[in-house]
Amino acid sequence: GALVDRVDVVEGDWTELGALGADLVVVNPPQRPARLIAATPSGERHLHDTAGRDGTDALRIVLGHADSRAVLSTMSSLLSDDLAALAAAAGMWRFAYDGAIAGAQIEHSAPWSRLASGRVAWVYAQRWSRAHG
Repeated sequence: GALVDRVDVVEGDWTELGALGADLVVVNPPQRPARLIAATPSGERHLHDTAGRDGTDALRIVLGHADSRAVLSTMSSLLSDDLAALAAAAGMWRFAYDGAIAGAQIEHSAPWSRLASGRVAWVYAQRWSRAHG
């Protein structure tokens, strides 16, 4: 059938996700670490305030609810580079980190400058594959 018959687009509260049953889950989760929220314009804070202390809480939530073969997600290089720890935690949710499949240098918004001297940083598309179960 047509692509529109096979694709579901979901918008909602990250903290209230139910099961994400699909062959593939593609997500651009909130990822602004908590220490940057105060510098975020008040009208935008609701878009970023569920990313947690290190900016990866929303991704952890998705990996915890995905019942799919794979998850594709974005992640800024300004976040923690300890993907081994994130991958180990994701293993609890039946996913293994396959690595970055693409990347581009993108200018981040002003609050990100608190993490680096410049605002231009890499944003990677990452693949997480069903490890078992």
